[in-house]
Amino acid sequence: MRWQEAKKERGERNMALIINGRAYELITVVARQFGVDYATLYRAVQVGEIPSLRLPRRCLVDLMAAQKFCHKRKKNAKPPTKRAGNQQ
Repeated sequence: MRWQEAKKERGERNMALIINGRAYELITVVARQFGVDYATLYRAVQVGEIPSLRLPRRCLVDLMAAQKFCHKRKKNAKPPTKRAGNQQ
């Protein structure tokens, strides 16, 4: 049984880790919460847009910075364009 499945069975919730007054959460949890692709957040972490903590097999991201990043990304998102040939 996987770690996350075991936590669900026990009724546990993911909780942010507070370090020096900043909340950190698993990058996968943050991506799901804010409706952003995991890879998008991971690239932002790699280039330094979002502060993070690396642990063995885990990546924790700063929740406030991730929220600002996701909000800015959704605000600047372009609406999808219609492609020729896909009209119905």
